Parts: sequence; structure tokens; C-alpha cells
Amino acid sequence: KPVSQDVVRRAFLGENGYLPEVVAQLDGNADGRLSRAELVLESSANVQFIADKLAALGVEGPNIRSVVEAFPVVHGVTHGRGALRDCEECHGQTSRLSEDMVVTNRRPFGMDLEPGPRLRTLLGGRLVEGESGASWKRDAPPKDLYVFGHSRDPWSDRAGFALFLFAALAVAGHAGYRFYTRKRRHPLPGPTQRHYLYGVYERIWHWVMAASVFGLIVTGLRIHGYAPLSFLGFDTAAQVHDALAVVMVANAFLSLFYHLASAAILQFVPDRRGLLAGLFAQVRYYAKGIFLGHPHPVERTARRKLNPLQQLTYLVLLNALLPLQVLTGALIWTSSRWPWLIDAVGGLSVIAPLHNFGSWLLMTFLVVHLYLITTGHSLTSNLSAMIDGYDEIEVPSGVAPSHEGGHHA
Repeated sequence: KPVSQDVVRRAFLGENGYLPEVVAQLDGNADGRLSRAELVLESSANVQFIADKLAALGVEGPNIRSVVEAFPVVHGVTHGRGALRDCEECHGQTSRLSEDMVVTNRRPFGMDLEPGPRLRTLLGGRLVEGESGASWKRDAPPKDLYVFGHSRDPWSDRAGFALFLFAALAVAGHAGYRFYTRKRRHPLPGPTQRHYLYGVYERIWHWVMAASVFGLIVTGLRIHGYAPLSFLGFDTAAQVHDALAVVMVANAFLSLFYHLASAAILQFVPDRRGLLAGLFAQVRYYAKGIFLGHPHPVERTARRKLNPLQQLTYLVLLNALLPLQVLTGALIWTSSRWPWLIDAVGGLSVIAPLHNFGSWLLMTFLVVHLYLITTGHSLTSNLSAMIDGYDEIEVPSGVAPSHEGGHHA
């Protein structure tokens, strides 16, 4: 069994440093002190000398072996000259994690280097010995190793990009056909009246959420290793990403409190009565009616701003996708502080691809959301409503529009 480090220290060290007999045995240049280069058991005499000292301390049949072991290194494990300052050394496609490593340029006398049990698990590769030392040769990285900016998990990128591409092509095709049929319809199907739909806080919440999500996507792409954003340093992107995550979560909790306290949360809850009919009517409008200049199938008011399709989308977004991103992001943030926590759910190699896939879903939603903004009475009416709160609402047939300019809600 392994000899305790306390016993090993007692074999080498006294109260004032290395024991005199140890210095006399290992001091190759006879300068009266031991350098790092001299702390290698390069001769059989040195090996036997230390073995005898261990035996004198009660170790039965000491057997000195040379074992190369790997230990997980996380942020904050060392400081000063021993700490890396350039994040790209590890968090990059061409980083030291892709290179062969020199284990030692000296070989202990008469011993073969043995790979430790964690070596292949943590690094992936093989130990290659030569006359002057040994190196660790890289093979395919192990599946459970995940380093941001360096590692890739194909399923999350491929599946996420496929969804994103499908949505982008669908939006492009729909927009192109709208442009082609623009002369067949009138900008406003009927008389309208200006109404105040969005309060000040609703607009602030919306724009803070939009800015934080957009910033999280950009910095997240950089952390993931997206080459066109390489001008943004990894360290800067990671710090900004963490800060924006705090802003987004705080904004979400404040919004939840507001919507619960004001009962505005009912805006997001679809009415089960007529839900299917409302969904079909909205889908039919986007598939056909919008090209013919038909009015929106759902009349929008201050109390009912979302159609059934929007309600279902936001229910999934706010109750599934957003919590998924917050939970996986929090686990990633704690991975270097409390690694046991993320290891309990599969480690970074499981959680990071899930977080990445969630980001692709958010980008897909944003593409569709930004396009649907243009489907109001004019290309910019929905956007301007989220700036000043007012929007033009179609007046039901048989009702004369008033000239009061709407009311505040």
C-alpha cells in the first residue's frame, strides 16, 4: 500500500530542511545543498539509500516505483508564477490540451514509468518512454473531458444548427412571399384606433431581457469557440457572460413578481375553451390570410395582448427553456468551485452540451420572434409599440372609432 507522505517527509526532512545524510547522498555537485535536479533517484545506490531509510521508519519491504498520475486542475488551484494568465492556453481549439506533454526529461534509475489509474481517464492518450525521459502522447480526448472553447459535442451543435437553419429558411421564404404579394393587400384592413397596450415596466422588462439574452448569446458563442468572435477575449467573454446571467435572472424574478402581483400573468395562460380553434385560426392566418391582407384572427387589447400561439410559445419558453438555461448555467458556474455538484448529474460533458443546445433554441426563437414583429399593421408598428406603449388596434365592424387617442392601462 502507499506509504504516507508524513513518513516520506521524515525520510528526507528534518527540522531545518533536508537531513544531512540525505544531502550527502544526493548532492551531486557537492555544494552542500540540494537543487530540484538533484532530487531524482538516478542511481541504484540512491534508490537503496532511501529504501533503507523508509525501512528504518517502519515501512516493511519498501518498493520504490515511478508512477505518472493526473490530477484535475481547476481555477484557483495555484497562484503566482505557477498560475496561467492566458485563458487561450487551455480554452482554445489549438491549446495545450491538444499537444503532447513532456512528463519528465530525466528517468529514475532502473524503473519503468507506470501510468496511474486516473491518467487515461482524465487525459486520453498513452505514455511513451525514451532514453532521456517520457512524454504523454495525445489520442482522442476522453468522452467525459469537456473544456469550454476547446471541446465539442457534435449532437448539440448539429441538432441545434439544424433547427436554427430550418427556422431561418422558413422565415426567409415567408418574408419573400409576403414581399411578392404586397400589392394584393392593404396595409390596414380596416379602421383602427390607437390604444395604450404596454406599461412602462413591461417595456423596461422586455428590453432588459432582450439585451441580456442577446449579450449572453454573443458571449456564449465566444466561450464555445466561435472563431469570428475571437477578437473578444475568452476571459472578458466569460466575465461578461456571468454578469449578464445575473442581470437576466434578477430581471426574470422581478418580472415574475410583477406579473403575479398585477395578475398580468393571466396574459400567458391560454383559455382551454376554443384553444384548438384559436391555434388553427392563427396558423391559417400566417399560412394564408397574411398574404391576402386579412385581419388578425385575435383582437388585441390591453387585457389580451397575446394570441393562443404566442401564449403556448411563451409558456414553453418561460417554464422550460429559460429554467433549463439557468439551471445548467448555474451548474457550469459552480463546476470549478464545487465539482461534486455537477459530477452528480453527469459532469460538464453532459451539462455543457445541454446548455449549448438550449442556446441554439433561444437563437431559433429570436429569429422567429424578430420576424413576427414585422407582421403588425406595418413593418414597425409592433416595434414602436414596445417603445412608446401605443399600437393601432382594428375597430370591430359597426363600431365608429373614437378620437381619444386611447387610454393608459
